[in-house]
Amino acid sequence: MLRYATFDDHDGVDEVVRASDTDWTLVRAVFLADKPVVTPVRAAEAGTDKPGTRINRADLARFLLDTVEQGMWIRKAPVVWNAGR
Repeated sequence: MLRYATFDDHDGVDEVVRASDTDWTLVRAVFLADKPVVTPVRAAEAGTDKPGTRINRADLARFLLDTVEQGMWIRKAPVVWNAGR
């Protein structure tokens, strides 16, 4: 029961963010792994590509920084994963 309440909260936040006038990006990560940095990272909007099963925390951090610094994925919600995983 708690799990569903958590997802309901998650969906509610999504709706608020998507309805805002700000430049937002909602990044979805697959299973987080504690491995050394691996490249490349793949990203796709949900439903457009079959994601891999995991992403290294360091790679996710790099993706988040690159996304902000380069202005990528504005008003989108990409799923990210390590290619080949």
